[in-house]
Amino acid sequence: MVLGIVLRLAHLGDVSIRTKDEQTYARYAARIAQEGPGASPAVFAGVVADPEGQSLPAPVRVAHTFLLAGMMRLIDDASGYGAGVALSWIASVLSMVLLAWMGRRFFGPRVALTAVFFLAVSMEELTLSRRAWQDASLGLFCLLGMYFAMEILRSPRRIAPYAGFHLTFLWCTLTKQTGLLVYVVACAVVCGYLILRDRDWKRAGGVVLAASVVLVAAWELLAMAAGGPAEAWLALRRSVVFGPASEAYTLACCEGPWWQVTWALFLGNPVVVVMAVAGIVPAAMRFRRRAAAVLAGAELLAMTGFISHNHHLQNLRFTAPVHGVLCLLAAGGIWWLVRMAGPRYRRTLSGLAVIVILASGWREYRNFEKVAVEGANLDLGVIQIRQILEK
Repeated sequence: MVLGIVLRLAHLGDVSIRTKDEQTYARYAARIAQEGPGASPAVFAGVVADPEGQSLPAPVRVAHTFLLAGMMRLIDDASGYGAGVALSWIASVLSMVLLAWMGRRFFGPRVALTAVFFLAVSMEELTLSRRAWQDASLGLFCLLGMYFAMEILRSPRRIAPYAGFHLTFLWCTLTKQTGLLVYVVACAVVCGYLILRDRDWKRAGGVVLAASVVLVAAWELLAMAAGGPAEAWLALRRSVVFGPASEAYTLACCEGPWWQVTWALFLGNPVVVVMAVAGIVPAAMRFRRRAAAVLAGAELLAMTGFISHNHHLQNLRFTAPVHGVLCLLAAGGIWWLVRMAGPRYRRTLSGLAVIVILASGWREYRNFEKVAVEGANLDLGVIQIRQILEK
């Protein structure tokens, strides 16, 4: 964890150019920070009415916008970039803390330590922690929501995890649209276990009912921020319509065959990707006893599958909600393979596993430097990553 903090601090100041997304959301937040929450409907109206707005992100990610505005006021940052980077850095560090706790509680200490190391040197996480995007904070809150889901799967009779689960994903849904996908998958896994394992239709129905309330609440909060349901609907429609500039950018950095998202992750750290697949195997074999791993695997497969088959989203920024569980599964896969060996070979394989883990971590950190620092890439589009790491 200390290593991760040091690496994130070391690269805070090496970004000289901000992306259009960073600039746009900083501008939205700056107006709210200066004029107060009442300025939000005017922000929506200005974007929806602007003919050029199709090439800009719509202001529907209201949770991040208000959080950024609050941070701007807290640290007296007029530009929004410093506040945005501060939020990303804090979220990335807290993700490591939360991942350590989740690993220790649900997978064991060796898996926890290995998973945190993988996240500490993650090419994607190191990139996100120095940018003013909302992805790092989304990753933190999605991981927190999955933690509550794992607590429900472990002790379905406790009430507090249900409240934390739904409230956390309410925030995620209002932070970025992909947060809704993580929520839906988590609800499906939780309900599946409540019904198939515990025969508890009542609690499963409660989860579905609460999720419905959350979605209604998310819509009402978005409508309040937009100044009305009609304005919120127009902004949502604008958020899925890509203007000429956005289409050109997508073609240049992202669009390609479906397999290139997984390939880009593999190029970043082959050990993590291969071992994550290995980590899914024991979960599938003994799914009744490995609910946490099943949830992690379902979220990873759903998110990578979704962005792989949507050419506008073939960008590793969109994998932020599952960075933590990817590392958990990879760590679990490594130590599961070690345990599969007999006692005679276990010590030797443990030592070999440590060497492989450290070597893969060094490789991924160097890949981060090649892509984000030396290559000065402004984004994590898979085409951009492939052009650099396939050389």
